[in-house]
Amino acid sequence: MFVAAGALYAPEAFGIGHTGNIAAASLLEMSLGVAIGAVTFTGSVIAFAKLSGRMSGKPIILPARHLINLGLALLLVVLIFAFCGSGGDPQGHAQNTKDLLGDMLRLDIDHGTPYAIPSGATGNPFAANAVCPADNSSTHDCPEIYAWGLRNPWRWSFDTATGDLWVADVGQNRYEEVDRLQRGGNYGWNCREGTHPYTDSAPAASCATATGLIDPVIDYDHSQGDETVIGGYVYHGSAAPGLAGAYVFGDFISGRVWTLTGSGQSWTRTFLFDTASNDLSSFGQDQAGELYVARISTGEIARIQQVNQR
Repeated sequence: MFVAAGALYAPEAFGIGHTGNIAAASLLEMSLGVAIGAVTFTGSVIAFAKLSGRMSGKPIILPARHLINLGLALLLVVLIFAFCGSGGDPQGHAQNTKDLLGDMLRLDIDHGTPYAIPSGATGNPFAANAVCPADNSSTHDCPEIYAWGLRNPWRWSFDTATGDLWVADVGQNRYEEVDRLQRGGNYGWNCREGTHPYTDSAPAASCATATGLIDPVIDYDHSQGDETVIGGYVYHGSAAPGLAGAYVFGDFISGRVWTLTGSGQSWTRTFLFDTASNDLSSFGQDQAGELYVARISTGEIARIQQVNQR
């Protein structure tokens, strides 16, 4: 059992251990993608501007129209992955590779003006094209795009052992999903929500002929009160050996935290522990591979740990 913020948890062999309060400003920075100590969280447009300015001094302007969430993750310092949300997407942006909405972008912010495009055998799929304008007026496929067909990823991370890019994509009304993104992949929004045809409004016209849509690792419906997926990390620490190699993630509405284990097309979602509902904001990972959760209600950061482990 563990005590966190005055609440007693008995989540089988796992729980969240209290690591102390932090100031509201610090929590804001943490939730927006700025490193505080050894823990880094990914987040929103503020962090994008702050980090790009800090690293290169070059402003990067991305479209704001229909933008739900813009987040980022850094890879090898010089490459930045960013996402522009597409929401319900009545204009079919996520299936349109001629604009920057509903896509995972990969940019080289150490070169070019205001950035360069990763190219070559492992580069972006449309790397040979001219940079797209921020007003979505392009007539060609945008070279900034790494993958597309996404709705509103809320937290993504790289597996530090394999380099896999894990993304939790918040659904519209019915399904949440977790993906492993690959270069040039189309993840289906708004032709479908998770693995299910999207019928709440008219999907993009291109959905009628879309092929090669990539299934999520898992999806889940809202019937049990789980309605907003929060992405986490693959665990490679030592404080919770029972989690070794598992992807740890949660749901904001229910407060539940799970693991994903498996490979290929076979994955198992296993309940780990509960936090409070409408409280789980983000996961973090330190340099030792330990995982943390950020709580909105108390402004606390708590470490995930296993009974009889330190």
